[in-house]
Amino acid sequence: SLPAVVTGDFNINSTWKEYGCMQKTWLDARKVAEQTTEDWTDISGVIDYCMLSSDVIASEFSVLNSPYILKQHYEGGDLRGQSYYLSDHYPVCVTFNLNSK
Repeated sequence: SLPAVVTGDFNINSTWKEYGCMQKTWLDARKVAEQTTEDWTDISGVIDYCMLSSDVIASEFSVLNSPYILKQHYEGGDLRGQSYYLSDHYPVCVTFNLNSK
């Protein structure tokens, strides 16, 4: 009975049955936010989500897709002798309010 927010790198797109199952219980913040974007959440499309219970109101959904984020290398370690990206995903940002009943 409490408001809930579920976020994650689900590695699925919106055409998959797993996404359809999530939509039976949760609202996709990207689709219900007053201000939103169609920007991808990683280099291959939209696979990261912020899902909301029906009593959470999203006012803004955005993706910080600056090329700087993907091109920033982690120089303190290496993977097989090469530096590697901090992440292959862009940060998903959601501004939301809890609906007081």
